[in-house]
Amino acid sequence: AALRLGADPTKIEELRRGIPLKLVKYLIETEKFEKAGELLLELELEGDYELEISELYILLLNKTNQFKWDEILVLIEQNKFSTAEVKIIEWEKNDNAPSNLPKLKKYLQQEKTEFTQKKRRERVRSLIDNNKFSDAKRELDRWDHTGEDIIGLKELTAYLVDKNKKSIVIDHGTGLMWQKEPDGKQRNWKNAKWYC
Repeated sequence: AALRLGADPTKIEELRRGIPLKLVKYLIETEKFEKAGELLLELELEGDYELEISELYILLLNKTNQFKWDEILVLIEQNKFSTAEVKIIEWEKNDNAPSNLPKLKKYLQQEKTEFTQKKRRERVRSLIDNNKFSDAKRELDRWDHTGEDIIGLKELTAYLVDKNKKSIVIDHGTGLMWQKEPDGKQRNWKNAKWYC
């Protein structure tokens, strides 16, 4: 119709040729990566778009990588560490994985460790607050053997001692504890050991 109205055939051809390229860009921008890849492959097979194809493939790769990166960050923020880890491992196998992927992996490990430490602190604090001192002490002993989060360990050990002052005596030189007043119950060796 434009030709019949006297439009310049060169301009029309230029516009017609640009439509598939704009469509690919639109598909990439709207995160329809698979469709964009299919269309790019079709254009590549046509052979008329050699100069533009490589640029669009790079755009597709960058956008796809950014989408995956953001998706993994969301999983980490939601504390879905296992799923994030699996996605990173799968991505590492891909030839097109970004060179800064180890940074994301390191960030995941940091967040995972911080979350675990936070949960451990909350669990021990809850035991102490509920006067389950022997359970709290057992948790603190296990924690001490890991060598992790020393500050949290010391804070909660001090909190345990402070909360438990009424019922125990502590030798700070050895770390040994004694019950201040007997509870009047008879126990065999196994039960006494467990109670201690």
